[in-house]
Amino acid sequence: MRALDRFILALLRPLLRLVVRHRSLPDDPDLLGIDRSRPVCYALHIRQLSAFLVLDDVARRLGLPLPSAPLDVGAAPEPSSFFFLTRSGQPSPLRRNPYEYSKRLERLIAAVEADPALDVQVVPVSIFWGRAPDKQDSVLKALFADSWVAPGFLRQALRLLIHGRQTQLSFGAPISLRAVLRECAGEPVERRSPLRRVGRLLRTEFRRERELAVGPNLSHRQTLINVIVDAPAVRCAIDEEAGRRRIKTEQAELAARRIAYEIASDYSYPFIRAYDVALGALWNRMYSGVEVHRFEDIAQAGAGAEIVYVPCHRSHFDYLLLSYVIYHRGLLPPHIAAGGNLNLPVVGALLRKGGAFFLRRSFKGEALFAAVFKEYLHTIMRQGFPIEYFVEGGRSRTGRMLPPKTGMLGMTVDSHLRAPSRPVVFVPVYIGYEQVFEGDSYVAELSGQPKRKETLGGLLRAIADIRGRRFGKVHVNIGEPIRLDRVLDAHWPDWRREAVAAARGEAGDGDASGGDAPKGEASGGDARDGVARGVESGVESGVESGVESGVESGGVSAPAEAAQLSFLEDGSDRAEATAKRPSRPDGPADRREATVKALGREIVTHINDALVINPVNLLATAMQGASRQAMDAGRLAEQIDLLASLAGRIPYSRRQQLSAMDGAAVIAHAQQQGWIERIAHPLGDIVRVVPRQVPLLAYFRNNVLHAWALPSLVACLVLRDPRITIARMRELTRQLFPFLRAEMFLSWPEATLDARVDACIDLLAELGLLDVEGAVEADQPATRLREFALRARDGALLLAPAPNRREALALQGLARVISQPLERYFLTVKALVGSGSGTLSPAALEERCVLLAERFAYLYEPDGPDFTDPVAFRSVVTTLQEAGLAQLRDGTLHFGPPLQRSARDADHLLSDEVRSAIAHAGALPQSDLEHAPDLGAHRTKPAARRRRALRPAKPRR
Repeated sequence: MRALDRFILALLRPLLRLVVRHRSLPDDPDLLGIDRSRPVCYALHIRQLSAFLVLDDVARRLGLPLPSAPLDVGAAPEPSSFFFLTRSGQPSPLRRNPYEYSKRLERLIAAVEADPALDVQVVPVSIFWGRAPDKQDSVLKALFADSWVAPGFLRQALRLLIHGRQTQLSFGAPISLRAVLRECAGEPVERRSPLRRVGRLLRTEFRRERELAVGPNLSHRQTLINVIVDAPAVRCAIDEEAGRRRIKTEQAELAARRIAYEIASDYSYPFIRAYDVALGALWNRMYSGVEVHRFEDIAQAGAGAEIVYVPCHRSHFDYLLLSYVIYHRGLLPPHIAAGGNLNLPVVGALLRKGGAFFLRRSFKGEALFAAVFKEYLHTIMRQGFPIEYFVEGGRSRTGRMLPPKTGMLGMTVDSHLRAPSRPVVFVPVYIGYEQVFEGDSYVAELSGQPKRKETLGGLLRAIADIRGRRFGKVHVNIGEPIRLDRVLDAHWPDWRREAVAAARGEAGDGDASGGDAPKGEASGGDARDGVARGVESGVESGVESGVESGVESGGVSAPAEAAQLSFLEDGSDRAEATAKRPSRPDGPADRREATVKALGREIVTHINDALVINPVNLLATAMQGASRQAMDAGRLAEQIDLLASLAGRIPYSRRQQLSAMDGAAVIAHAQQQGWIERIAHPLGDIVRVVPRQVPLLAYFRNNVLHAWALPSLVACLVLRDPRITIARMRELTRQLFPFLRAEMFLSWPEATLDARVDACIDLLAELGLLDVEGAVEADQPATRLREFALRARDGALLLAPAPNRREALALQGLARVISQPLERYFLTVKALVGSGSGTLSPAALEERCVLLAERFAYLYEPDGPDFTDPVAFRSVVTTLQEAGLAQLRDGTLHFGPPLQRSARDADHLLSDEVRSAIAHAGALPQSDLEHAPDLGAHRTKPAARRRRALRPAKPRR
């Protein structure tokens, strides 16, 4: 070492001792196994001056050979006795940058080879700054704790200041260069490389020590990008991109690397620990607790499997909350698919550290991006990392479950088809809030205002808005896990032979996915093209991204009497019974598409099965239709108790969780949360919804509306038809069931519908809300009903209680629960029938229904702006075609007498006022519709385009 270097080191040592306190393992130099009669050279992992200074100080304290001392190795002594294994740190993700071995190590090996009597001991030394991230109790300390990523100068300086007094130095076992040369002597000449062998031994030692100190290496940008770019599918896409754009292959490869860099997460264990500390404090400030239900099902179903978390998407907090819950229960937090709209300055980098990887809203015209993203997803799945994405594609603004998007699902299925060695398990997750901080923006968007683009300033304003607010309690309920292989077997019996063989055919060109095709299975060009075509379609719509320590408590309980109801069979059997096996499509691509759609449907159905009915859900449902959003306090409590009794006695599913509060407790809780105000009055207190909360009631009602869909439908039928028979009720229920199932993603098999109707009738009769003709014993209505049903089942008459009875008000309140879905359905049917067969396309019918619904909403003020949601009307139009009530021919919808009869059935389900309003709206002349003021002009679609869509389609010649 030069004199100038020694002088500089002498100045730096006192400065380092001011901020660094270290300990060595082992602390006894005799335990190091160093032979002091032979030269010793220390090996440090990454080039850091601070690491060398710590090593030099420890060597002086333990009386070991100094790393700053010259190393005598024969004719050409080395000026110092240490080297860094890699001089270039981590390779850049944007270019190839192999590790560069130390020149000193090369010279030492050459010297040992030249002198048979010489041996050099290489001692690996690992230095860690601070304790492991999971032992940090401060966000700042956790952020700057040691990790797998090589720090820059500034980060290392901050790490010294924060963690310098908790520095640990670990000595590894000495490596004899003479012994390495003897081992290499027995290898073929072309494979003989002592330098690589020593480097491999040192890297293994450094990796082992770092895993013990800071945990496993979870980073991806530094380790995966080269693997992704080298994949055959990506290389092919690079060549195509170069040919299409007429650029060099190197330029196209750089574009692929930049795309991979844009996509890939930057998973950091210190950041995960920092998130844990920060989010723990955040949840305590914002929420009254986070209750988790059935989490043990994940460990049981996910053992040895690739786990894909598929939660519902209610808020931006979903992904933060779920990752937090998973981490606190000892499982690895997932990598989360996030929309590119969240890749904001600072925010995007922080989300990457927590495991977020980003995708664009659409892959259309982005073949290179699609290939890189597909390969990235396949790589992290193959390596066993859990992933998470939202099958709804975005946050639900209405509170209802949105139809599943199949882009990410399709790529997940394709990844499994490429390498089906590990089973894939989807874990549906229901997340229920008592308040969402985006509530005001949801109402604004449903009222017609455009969605605000996510910005850093908007995020800071949102944080300022929620300061000091309390958002009640949050519930996380795990739905029944779904094994992908079971879904494939049910909907694509030959998937192993067709799709896997096709994927192996692609792999035969050099795919690195690993594994061999099953013996005797041939690959086919059709299958290969079909699966590839399905993948290249990409994600047509976005996947927004979106991480308590609570345990399941008595606040919410599972249904007590679920086991007594025969129609609540095991979930897997129900799924098999519900899944109507489609007619066999023509080719593998069609079968793949049908399977992915069925998988998406099953996922959202299982999420709805795991619903949690919290106090705010009960209040919002009980208040539906209340005049001026106010109700007598006693009656409101009774209505809440009625809803809770129905949900508890006839649970929607076995996984349902129901609040244990009674009506009075729910009212008190809602008042505390700022939902309602209580007005004292001599004739009885009045409960009124706080005006600014009125639009949000529909959101929280829609979260759990499906829990009372069937009891509400039965109540509606009984009220509208004063002498309805059970046979007629079943007929109407079966007729409406496909539409309710499509909008609410009901999980009941159609075969159990009659049994559920009977159970609803029995319970409503037991509660005094129904009368059976001839049943005068008020204390045994259910028994009399069962006896009567055995003798004259189909002809039994069900009667509503007299209007002056209190039970009549309760029955009317229950009937209003299902009113909006029924009104949307009959508005759609009336609009189609009124326009005539073969005049409207599906898009034109949907647009017309939205306009009519807006008019209907202005005139009759249904609860909440979600009544005009286009997604709900699109579901009705689609279900009309699937049910065979309307047929699409030449681009227009044709129908016959069955749909006309369905339109007449509105008389049995709607009040006179609503029926008259819908009839009037549906009968508006075509000229009025084309020239009426555009009530949807405030939407993103231009007004002229909306009006053009309303005009009848011209029949083709």
